[in-house]
Amino acid sequence: MKRIVFALVVSSGVAGAQGRPFSFTVPFPDGTPQTVARYDGGWGNGTFEPLGGDHIQQTTELDAPLGSHVLFMASGGLTFEGPTEGLAQRQDRHTMRNMESFETLVDVLRFSGWHLAVSGGVRHDFDGSIQALSRLSLSRTTPIWTFAANLYATKAISGAVQNPRDIPWADFTASVGATAKITSGFSLGVECVMDDTESLLWARGENGDAAIFLGPLASFTLPGRRARLTVSGGPILQTGNGYAPIYSTIGKYSMPLHSGQAGYTVRLAVSVGL
Repeated sequence: MKRIVFALVVSSGVAGAQGRPFSFTVPFPDGTPQTVARYDGGWGNGTFEPLGGDHIQQTTELDAPLGSHVLFMASGGLTFEGPTEGLAQRQDRHTMRNMESFETLVDVLRFSGWHLAVSGGVRHDFDGSIQALSRLSLSRTTPIWTFAANLYATKAISGAVQNPRDIPWADFTASVGATAKITSGFSLGVECVMDDTESLLWARGENGDAAIFLGPLASFTLPGRRARLTVSGGPILQTGNGYAPIYSTIGKYSMPLHSGQAGYTVRLAVSVGL
C-alpha cells in the first residue's frame, strides 16, 4: 500500500474544458470549472499506484464542477496483471483488476492567481483494498504555463495491503513536473512521481523504499479546441534496499523489483470538455 501525490507541474494555458495537460497531477482548474470526460490508457511493467497496473491499464474519469469552488471527480479503471500482494504470487496471465475512485476537490483559497485546494474521498484500488484519500493541491495558470503541486494521501480501511506494518499509517506519493507552451496548441514538459515518500522522511521498518517515475510529456489541443491529447512515459526506479513496493511480471509470476532495477510506463490520455 502506498500513496500520496505531491505534484508540481507547469503546462500550457489551454482552455479548462480540455482538462489537465499531464498524466498524474491534479490542479484545481483555472477560470470557471467545466465538466470534462477523460480516457487514460497505458502500458507498463514494474509500476506502482497511482501509475496504474502492469501491462494494459485503462481508466475513465468524469470531472464535474459543483459551483465555482468545488470539483467532483469520479473514475474507474481496469488493468491486466496489476500490482499484487506478497513477495511472489502466482496469478492468471489474463487476470483483470478493477479500480473505482470518488473525490471532491474544494478550492479553499485564491491569491495572486494561485489556487489552494483540498479534497477528501474514497478509493477501491487495483489491489482490492478500500482506502480513504485526501489531497492538497497548489496550482497557478498563466498564458504560458501552469504550475501545480499536490500532496495525496491514502489510508487503508479494509482489504489487501502491501505490508501489514502499513496498517496504522497513511501512505504518501509525491510528483513534480513542468510543461511549457510551445505553440498555441502544443506544449512540452516533464513529470516525476515518487511513491512511498514517507520512507525518505522517517524509518518504518520493512515498510518499503521510494519508487520513482520520471519522464517527458507532450500535450496537443485537438481540432475544435474542446479536446486535448496528452502522451507521456518513462522509466520507474526504486531506491534503497528494503521491501520493494513495485513488481515486475515474469511469465505467470509477479516478483518484487529490487533496488536498482527499472520498470517503465507509457500513457496516452484524451480529455473532452462537455
